[in-house]
Amino acid sequence: RRFPDSSIVIVRPNEMKDGIFSRFSNFVPKTTDYGDPISYDTTNLIGLHHLHELDKQIIKSSISSSDITLIGFSKGCVVLNQLLHELTSLKMMKIENELSKFVSRIRKFIWLDGGHNNGERTMIWPTDENLLLTFAHFQIEVEIYVTPFQINSMNPYKHNHTEQYKKFSQLLPCQSINKM
Repeated sequence: RRFPDSSIVIVRPNEMKDGIFSRFSNFVPKTTDYGDPISYDTTNLIGLHHLHELDKQIIKSSISSSDITLIGFSKGCVVLNQLLHELTSLKMMKIENELSKFVSRIRKFIWLDGGHNNGERTMIWPTDENLLLTFAHFQIEVEIYVTPFQINSMNPYKHNHTEQYKKFSQLLPCQSINKM
């Protein structure tokens, strides 16, 4: 009952590899075949435009255009990372249009146990201070929830997950940081 007055929309991966590896290439255009981001691309703000189009479809079937909370789970957090990069680019563009009005409704990002298999090369947790200033610019709250599966795991491949998470959580002192 965390969001009692909200409409919940779940965005599934648009592709699956071998039946288990999620790929969100409709939001994150530069990924491996397994859906791990190669880089976060801000050209044309593809993720924001896609999310905006989804929102337009939702608004057609509801009575109001309320605030938006974006939640990413596991590899789905790469969508949040992509959108954060695009919001940073949008902030620098300083344009007023329909997309800007849509973005003004985004109130919160929630990372739930973020992770992917390309963490040595590509960001799992946003650790660039310039990116993180975007949250303040757009007045977006941030919540983080993690489990030992991604953080503090004995798995040597997860070491980078933990390091990036620690830096991310330290750079957000006034935000909500939680462990599940």
